[in-house]
Amino acid sequence: MKSYFLSYAHSDSRLADIVERIFKRHGVRIWRDKRNLAPGCRFADAIQKAINERCDGLIIIVTPQSLTSGFISNIELLEAHHSQLPIIPLFFGVSIKEIKRLSPQTIGFDLTSFQGANELPSPESEDEASIQQKVDEVAWKTLRESLRQLKSARPGKSLRVALHSYSHVLDKDVDIDLDWTEYFQDALPNSQVWNDVLLPALTRVKRAIMGSGLTTPELFLPFGVHLSIGLAFGFVFRQQTRFQLAIQQGPQIWHTRIAPSSRETVPKLTYDRKEADVDDPRSHDMALGLSFSRDLRNSLDQMVGVRLKRNIVPPDGPGRHSVPDGKHALWWAHEIADRIGKLQAKHRIETTHLYFSMPFGMAVMLGWFLNARGPIQVHEWDKKTGDYQSACRLRG
Repeated sequence: MKSYFLSYAHSDSRLADIVERIFKRHGVRIWRDKRNLAPGCRFADAIQKAINERCDGLIIIVTPQSLTSGFISNIELLEAHHSQLPIIPLFFGVSIKEIKRLSPQTIGFDLTSFQGANELPSPESEDEASIQQKVDEVAWKTLRESLRQLKSARPGKSLRVALHSYSHVLDKDVDIDLDWTEYFQDALPNSQVWNDVLLPALTRVKRAIMGSGLTTPELFLPFGVHLSIGLAFGFVFRQQTRFQLAIQQGPQIWHTRIAPSSRETVPKLTYDRKEADVDDPRSHDMALGLSFSRDLRNSLDQMVGVRLKRNIVPPDGPGRHSVPDGKHALWWAHEIADRIGKLQAKHRIETTHLYFSMPFGMAVMLGWFLNARGPIQVHEWDKKTGDYQSACRLRG
């Protein structure tokens, strides 16, 4: 996967941070001078080489400041134009009439002839939400166009999706590069960030894949991100959407495409409370602990004001190797999703709170089965605070 070059005036650096973050959360890799230039390089030569050799297109933040930059006009834009790369203009605080008048004079062609985003707020605006909606739309459509090109170059192949939340590791073989490290860097994102920003981004990534015309909806995911992301990813690309998933789990590859007959060899899970046990009959919430890697009974005991609590453990108890392979992970995930549905129906549960400690691949598979089980409030273990924090809320 190549990158998109981000062109901007350095006085618009804060604005560039926002635009970069929006594109990266939609799986579009960004090449930016302050992150990618090597110390001591010849600046103009390195920029031209990046545009020519490493980028599939150029995104320009058009502001009154960038319109007067000779470097942007004479180096970056002209290099992209001569290389026939797509140019995606984002117009901030400038009118289309003004751009039509100025851009032919400064760069030799009309920037408004390229599809981008118009009438964005001025660069001085502090309201990221006002920028987000229009730039979100451009970001997912940019991904869709990249995938359409991929379809022509590599028909019939699975898509390789990388998810990042701890650190970003560059992988040249990745087709969709979801870099969410900024959202998890200092603290876990709260429910509002999840539900207003991250889950909608995942949904738009799905739209981009489905709109690209790719006929093989199998996604391959390397492992190594927060469990809530795995669960959310599986949920967005769940079974009913006809996507099949292949997840790297250590040295193994776990697949959702497994023969039904394999279920006969997988033992049932253990439940530490009877189905009839009720904690607070006035509540319509349920708390589930999924204790596969470690026992969550203590965390579950701290949850108050719920109708019932259930701790679910594998047959041999929690542990690092309690889920031996993808077959066990898939059918145990299926069993948990089925049990959630039955408990919701029997006890008239409105919201299910999910606390889980399990392999990343199993979290993805559980999300893949969670259709018509919502709303489910996911809770993520926070290593910094030593307790669970509210994460995404899944509405099936």
